[in-house]
Amino acid sequence: MEMRKFKILMIAPSFPPYEFSEALVNAKLCLALMESGHTIHVISRPSEQFYTKDWSSVWEPLKAINFYVDETPVKPIQRYWELFQAVLYFKLPLEGVRWASKAVDLGLELHQKHNYDLVMSRMPSNIAHLVGAKIKASTALPWIANWNDPTENIRPGMNFQNRFQSYLINRFVKTSFRNADLNTFPSQLLWEHYNEKIIKTKTDKVKVIPHIGIHAEDFDVNQAPGKPISICHAGNMLSNVKALKVLKAFSKIKHEDRLAFQFHVFGVIDPEMPGQIESLGLKEEIFCHAPKDYFSMLKSLAGFDYLMILEAPYPKGILLLSKLSDYASIQRPIVAISPKVGVIADYLNEYGGGLILDNQDEHAIYEGLRKIISKEISIEGSKALKNVFSPKVVVKQHEESFYRCLGDNKKLV
Repeated sequence: MEMRKFKILMIAPSFPPYEFSEALVNAKLCLALMESGHTIHVISRPSEQFYTKDWSSVWEPLKAINFYVDETPVKPIQRYWELFQAVLYFKLPLEGVRWASKAVDLGLELHQKHNYDLVMSRMPSNIAHLVGAKIKASTALPWIANWNDPTENIRPGMNFQNRFQSYLINRFVKTSFRNADLNTFPSQLLWEHYNEKIIKTKTDKVKVIPHIGIHAEDFDVNQAPGKPISICHAGNMLSNVKALKVLKAFSKIKHEDRLAFQFHVFGVIDPEMPGQIESLGLKEEIFCHAPKDYFSMLKSLAGFDYLMILEAPYPKGILLLSKLSDYASIQRPIVAISPKVGVIADYLNEYGGGLILDNQDEHAIYEGLRKIISKEISIEGSKALKNVFSPKVVVKQHEESFYRCLGDNKKLV
């Protein structure tokens, strides 16, 4: 007997060819669902935030299933009129409502042609949920709303001052959460954060599904150890992560312990970081590179001894950073400079494959890095951690959510 195959409409403002963290999360999920035999169409939006914006061979299968709303330039007076109508339509003055209004029309048009089984709306942009809600209201399709990040008014470490905007965001979140058939979160701690700050209710309309990994066999994984020890951080390293503690640890390891190492960063860095590297005498050890496209980056990562996660120093690590699923997929050992209590620490404690260093403790950061660079300790990648994020495992969890929304317990056709 064959498992049921679903026809899915996904609203994902962040999507290839515009490669950025959330776009990659959505792209990997789409590819995995397609490989499992499901039909999926995506309404996305051109982005101004990206590492690269070319259709690589990896994302080529997604090109035919990606749809854009009509963004033909119009006169300013018409644009303002469309914006005014969109605000009235959604009853919310949020950024992107004009696009969302057009996305609803496109979604309804696609549904008439393809007769979808359900609609999914995916963050980071809140406007995806506006579209999902309206399509559900017009079609009675089950709607799954995904919340991958905190909204800006409840983001840890942010002192959000605009009370009126916070009120609008909270109202939007509560309404979306209530109207969705199911709400998915990548971590239990993120769901608890939403519930504590905004939702404030007991509900069974929640499912925790981690970010999806990739098939490591899609490329050759070079697991040969390097000399000296090489560590890599993939992704931006901006002021919020407080990288100076790490740089100081590296400086001490070089100048006091006399140990050789290399540290590579691929992504946009804090403007102050080059000066800090120079003042700490690390120009020969630390290398900052421009971002690479997704699969080129993975191939590069496979050649490093350790892969670094550097989280902002929040009291609790509520986020499941998508790079954890990528690092785990290529089964390289991980150095996580993260909150002691948090999602990353939970995964590494349970499944292995990494070293957790308290990101608020400079001595702990130094000692941990010194031990791996001196080879006093050695860490191996974890097959168990890789399996948690494997496409097969994560797709199954999404399929369970589809059946749940449709009230189908047979799971067969």
